[in-house]
Order: sequence, then C-alpha cells, then structure tokens
Amino acid sequence: MAQVRIMSDDPDEVGDIVAILLPHLRSHPDLAVGGPTTLEHRRGGGRVVFEVLLSRRGGPVRVEAERVDESEPGSASVRRPRNYRALPPGRTE
Repeated sequence: MAQVRIMSDDPDEVGDIVAILLPHLRSHPDLAVGGPTTLEHRRGGGRVVFEVLLSRRGGPVRVEAERVDESEPGSASVRRPRNYRALPPGRTE
C-alpha cells in the first residue's frame, strides 16, 4: 500500500490539487484509490492523505461465504450485545 500526501501552506491549493488528481487516479483501471483524509497542518495550511493500491486486472472479484452455526440461536453459551441483529439465513442455489 502506498500513501499519497498533498501538503501546502495554502489550503485552497491543496483542495484544488486533490479535486483534479483524485478523478484521474480513480479512472485508471490498475489503481484502487481510498478516500481522502484531511489532517491538521501546523501553520494553518492544508494536508490531505489517501491510499493507493494496485488493483486486480479483470474487474471485480466475486466472493461467497457460508455461515456455519455451531449452536442454536439464543442459547445461553452465546452472549450478544443488546443491539445485536442476526444475519438473514443464507441462500441455497
């Protein structure tokens, strides 16, 4: 993973560069670009960082996962937070 940092004493300049650069990087098929994060700059300027990864050629990769339940739902051996929401049952195709 690589991280790109754009930093300047002029925060408007940083914003303009990010606005131009990100669409170009995201349009490249061999790159996956993360979202920009704005960080503090000591002198009140601007500093933005984002990650750039090499992406797989051939488009998105489909991943499937199956859920395996070891115990019955609601059993005393499983403690869950109050706001817990179970996943829906898996599909069988």
